Amino acid sequence: MTPLPPLFPQRISVKQLAMLDTCSCQFLALTQHLLAHGSTDGFDAHVPPLFGRIAAKNHHWETAMLRRYYRSPHTRVIDLEGVAPNTYKDYIGQTYQQQPHLNNIPLPAQHCDNKPHNLFLKDSSPFHQPVTVYHAVQLQSYDNYYGTIPFLVNSGGRWHIQIPKIGSHVRHYTLAQLGLYALLANDILDDVPTTQISPEVHLSSGNVSAHDCDVVRDYGYAVIAEALEMIALVNDEYVDETWWQLRNPCGQCWHCHKAIEQHNDVMQISGVGTSTRESLHQRGVYTLDDLVKAPLSELPSFLDAELLRQAHAQYTQQQERIKRGCDSFVWTEKRHTAILRNEDLPSLQRGDVFLDMELDYLSEASHEDNTGLVYLIGVVGQDIPSPHTRSSTAPSKKIIRAQATWETAPIVNLKHSGDFSALLGMTYWPLWAHNAKEERSIFCQLITFLLKRRKKYPDMRVYHYSYQEKLSLKRASQRYGFYAEELQDLMHSKRGIGQTGIFTDLFKIVKHTIRTGQPGYSLKELEPLFCGQLRRAPGINDGADSLVLYDQLLEASALEQLRRQHGDESTTAASFADQLQMYNEYDCCSMVLLHEWLRMNALDYP
Repeated sequence: MTPLPPLFPQRISVKQLAMLDTCSCQFLALTQHLLAHGSTDGFDAHVPPLFGRIAAKNHHWETAMLRRYYRSPHTRVIDLEGVAPNTYKDYIGQTYQQQPHLNNIPLPAQHCDNKPHNLFLKDSSPFHQPVTVYHAVQLQSYDNYYGTIPFLVNSGGRWHIQIPKIGSHVRHYTLAQLGLYALLANDILDDVPTTQISPEVHLSSGNVSAHDCDVVRDYGYAVIAEALEMIALVNDEYVDETWWQLRNPCGQCWHCHKAIEQHNDVMQISGVGTSTRESLHQRGVYTLDDLVKAPLSELPSFLDAELLRQAHAQYTQQQERIKRGCDSFVWTEKRHTAILRNEDLPSLQRGDVFLDMELDYLSEASHEDNTGLVYLIGVVGQDIPSPHTRSSTAPSKKIIRAQATWETAPIVNLKHSGDFSALLGMTYWPLWAHNAKEERSIFCQLITFLLKRRKKYPDMRVYHYSYQEKLSLKRASQRYGFYAEELQDLMHSKRGIGQTGIFTDLFKIVKHTIRTGQPGYSLKELEPLFCGQLRRAPGINDGADSLVLYDQLLEASALEQLRRQHGDESTTAASFADQLQMYNEYDCCSMVLLHEWLRMNALDYP
């Protein structure tokens, strides 16, 4: 009998197939690359570094699980990482020879039908031990997809397919992976009832999410069917039309941003996600132009008036940019339903500070806590003792009000952390932490500083952008058991829009008072309105960039420790630290400029 051809024209990995459940746009780009080049080599050049970093962190968690298995007295571990599948039998034979007390255990007799690396696992308990763990089992389906099962565990005749993941809950991408691994394990466990197979996700939060084997295999089949459908579309050269048929573009990745802009997709509207996009498609609305020009009777009833106003704002900005021939113009208007009064956002006082925190949500993952590590806290204000104090070159308001337009202004060359705050007549104070003990210390320093400053300046305010800073303070207080009453007092009284106690959330004020033509309301997206020549220099532009740079800082610091032992005094780590401080300081100083811009443009005096 002539064997059937494989389903996939080229070899494709489980992780690449599972990508379809993270972002179908990324998978479309991968498919085009795969069909054009015959392999996935070079595709990762387009993937943001953060994703590689997450994969590395997941691998660290896998290593931690493996270490735990090795330490268990009732567990036998066969680590197959780096071992070619076709040598599995020989490798196991060597393992027996290295452990003489196991020599009486027979090897599997069968070694044929072109699947030698699968059959050794059919013995229900090859080591006659309570638990046997096979790590990094490399498998390939005849249909041309392959993968490495992180852990395949036999305990009393029951098999566990285990995937370790950094996180507190299971995402669709992980479930897709689990289903595909369960399908790959068919050849290994084809004589084991599915009731005796348990696909599991071991989360760094300490939870184990177990799933029904038949259910996850069906999920795997669905992923394969969808992947084949997309590959067929690309083979038929319907590339331009494929975008509109994608089920779940994430809207966040590099590939989505490029495609959304190219196709003028409705997902560029702030507030439109995949489900709203699908509902609009069902009514023939695909682009921003379609939405703006469509009669209200043809639009879904759940679209609120604010979303439609946002769409019109972005359309107006888009048309104005075409007319002006520039990509940096930002259209803005007041939300006339809101009144921002002077008491909601008073002029800057000497005691006011601007606060920003950098969170590495992948660090310090443990069973007890998976909220990450705040590795850098930045504070900008006046009268702040700091090693980064610099002399001011000009009064703050004069600089703010003399900004050139964003399109034509050259970038001011800020060479070191502390330069920007000095330019505004202020001081930047950075607090660093690289582990839980140091994190506790910097939060103690911050809260102590705020308590003392409030005594000196009773009407002081702490300005921040979005909820993260207050949430991190509350988590630190709960995690380390300190300053609970003091923090409650700092956050207790409510005084106006976006304010709780001494804290004022500028993000809430922005959303309450102005509307722009930008696709979002992050600080970076608003900066063309008020930063002028003080705009960000190319480099670290968002949180993902800063996380990658923080990893580089940690790696450089570790290398420098080794170099010092051999007399080398290289200081690469200091450069990385200064870049991160400049990024953190820029966010603080950007809030200073935003505060003044809002007072000049959004206040309505009764």
